[in-house]
Amino acid sequence: MDFKKFTAGFESYGTDCKSTAVYEKGVTNVDFEDKKFWEHWNDENSANYNKLEEFIIILAVCQSIIIEKKKDGTILYNANSPDELALTNAARHFGYGYIDRDAYGNIVVHNTKTGKDLLF
Repeated sequence: MDFKKFTAGFESYGTDCKSTAVYEKGVTNVDFEDKKFWEHWNDENSANYNKLEEFIIILAVCQSIIIEKKKDGTILYNANSPDELALTNAARHFGYGYIDRDAYGNIVVHNTKTGKDLLF
């Protein structure tokens, strides 16, 4: 499965067209293209920004993936299914990358917009 489309709030995002996007090294199973999404996602005052953020955080934390850190710094996700891989890599492409679990079992997600790690 490739992540191509989704709906958040009352807005639908994504197309059936082949994406021209450049993906971070290690991001697989994502083929997403939508100018409207990026306009909404990059404007914290857009009417749908909060719905987008909630949706993307859910993609990042509701999973059972295992990370593999390569010597060159690349992070690969290993998942039980291509669907789970597509969803978690989409979150990563949108700026919320799963890092690991901390000593207390909390999920650690890195927000590339703020540069901060978040605990869930």
